[in-house]
Amino acid sequence: GIPSSIAIEFDTAFDPSLEDPLNNHVSVHTCGGDANSAHHRASLGSTANCSGLADGNTHIARVLYWPALNETHMRLRSYRVVPYAMTFLVASVGALLIWLDDMHTPALALPISLDAALS
Repeated sequence: GIPSSIAIEFDTAFDPSLEDPLNNHVSVHTCGGDANSAHHRASLGSTANCSGLADGNTHIARVLYWPALNETHMRLRSYRVVPYAMTFLVASVGALLIWLDDMHTPALALPISLDAALS
């Protein structure tokens, strides 16, 4: 894996050795300054709200980093915080939002400090 990186995974294949969710999913991974990993221990948050991902059609994704987390982000139904993500929540916390096909509602929204996640 690439050190000091953030990866957005659009996963359609279940792999129990990676602790994948049973369904198609979108996940955000980082291991901080260490080499990144597809294992879900490195996941900052994921959603399985993308059941048609393996349907053979073209899908559109949009990724947005908002440098300041605000209450609007936290009220999104797609907002996720997992215990592992707390490692990367330090000063200057922003929000990472990912849309998949529906450009009105993010499929996944999570808090992240890029400084912490990339160092």
